[in-house]
Amino acid sequence: MIRTLRMIAVFLSVIASAVTAANAGEPRFHPAPGAMPVIGRYVVTLADSVADDLIESSVKGLAMTYSAQLEPQHSPNVRQFTVTMALARARTLSADPRVREVVEIPQPTRRDRLLLEQSAGQKLFITKDGAVVLDKGGKVVTAYTAKEFDNKILDVLERATARQ
Repeated sequence: MIRTLRMIAVFLSVIASAVTAANAGEPRFHPAPGAMPVIGRYVVTLADSVADDLIESSVKGLAMTYSAQLEPQHSPNVRQFTVTMALARARTLSADPRVREVVEIPQPTRRDRLLLEQSAGQKLFITKDGAVVLDKGGKVVTAYTAKEFDNKILDVLERATARQ
């Protein structure tokens, strides 16, 4: 009887693990291509489950918890904020339930990127993994993941970086 109960417990544990793995979904951490930096800049987007009145305290709490340096807020999206932090901590931050995703801001010296000058001195950096708009001072205005790209953007990026 005890042996049967143990077998059932092991079976249920295996099933629960499989269900958890199947529900893991898409990765929430999006590194920029190229060599991994020790310290990087990241755009963090809060999950929709974070209440509007808790956004500011959540941002400060996440930065403190994961030893991140907050940058001034420039994005019109109040759920997005920019931090400088260690890569390992950024990966851990992406698993926090208050976070929808963490996108690494590409370094402008990488070959596999496209740089477009925009109005008012803003710069748009595009890689196959995402894009970021920076103001004149290098502060993040907004960021996009590759999931938001259409085929035209990917085609332009491929053609432009093939010539570099």
